[in-house]
Amino acid sequence: EHFLSSTVFSLSSILWWISVLVGVITLVSFFVWIYRANLNCHGFGAKGMKFTPGWAVGYFFIPFLNLVRPYQIMKEIWKISTDPKNWKKIPTSGLLRWWWGVILTRVFFGFVVEIKTGSVKTALDMKSVLRLSALEDLLSLMIVILTMRLVTAIFSRQERLIKRRGRTEAGI
Repeated sequence: EHFLSSTVFSLSSILWWISVLVGVITLVSFFVWIYRANLNCHGFGAKGMKFTPGWAVGYFFIPFLNLVRPYQIMKEIWKISTDPKNWKKIPTSGLLRWWWGVILTRVFFGFVVEIKTGSVKTALDMKSVLRLSALEDLLSLMIVILTMRLVTAIFSRQERLIKRRGRTEAGI
């Protein structure tokens, strides 16, 4: 029995480290993508951009500003990727609002789970924490799905702009 429990614990630890590694690789890839997407927006000739590529990534790491700026950055990238000349008139995407709303909700639930975990005294308390933790995991999954949709939509818009620019420069 001891061998089995230590084997399960070892396997669990390995899987945890793999998930951490995948998470770090995913985040780094996302930040590289944000940097490049913002850089592309500058290259599309959009006037009046508020964020540089470096700050488009940097604001994710500044406490309190990271509750507002990433949404503003992604909104700017979305709008410019839709129409670089008239981007300020483009309405904000519902997808973008959902993405950011779910992220903020997930952050809130993360704090609640941490606070509740520290005050667990009974099995009923633990059951409550596990339910909140499951909801937190569901929100995390929703963030992944919405982020994939957002990245794909912006990528497609930017790809269209690049192809259009190539045809224009070729005189087509």
